[in-house]
Amino acid sequence: MATESGSGLPIDSAQVGAINMNSMTSRDTWTDSTGYFFIDSLTPGYHIVGAHQDGYEENTYPGLVEIISDEHIPAIDIELTFVGGTGYGSI
Repeated sequence: MATESGSGLPIDSAQVGAINMNSMTSRDTWTDSTGYFFIDSLTPGYHIVGAHQDGYEENTYPGLVEIISDEHIPAIDIELTFVGGTGYGSI
């Protein structure tokens, strides 16, 4: 689950990625409106899992996530810190 640091509010449409440290392959997904995400068909090994969204500081889950067999990321929480707007608009 991706949540806002401090408030605990879910972050919708955050991109979440997992990188296998053995093969250096990656898989990505996006969170739903409740902050939940699901990455399936991951290869066995240790993965770095991180998330980012416009207006938030990118963050990585502390530690490596171990996948034993062809499965999905277990339930983990990644907190993102709000840093401001999206940078869109005109002057």
